[in-house]
Amino acid sequence: MHFSETTFVLSDKLKGNGYGVRVFTPATEVPFGGHHTLGTAYVIKHFIAKEPTQKITLNLKVGQIKVTCENQSNN
Repeated sequence: MHFSETTFVLSDKLKGNGYGVRVFTPATEVPFGGHHTLGTAYVIKHFIAKEPTQKITLNLKVGQIKVTCENQSNN
């Protein structure tokens, strides 16, 4: 444990059909990670995306990662 990762969303505008995201540990930039990818997609869906959507694409160093959001409510 004790492995901190921080994501930065580069813009609230889509680029290449996805949102630019960079991921860092305290020591370096990394191309991908799991938990922070899901958290970043949640934040984009609820606070950044202009239109309601169930699919968020993140442009990470490793390439495009597609996240599908499923829930019981309309949020």
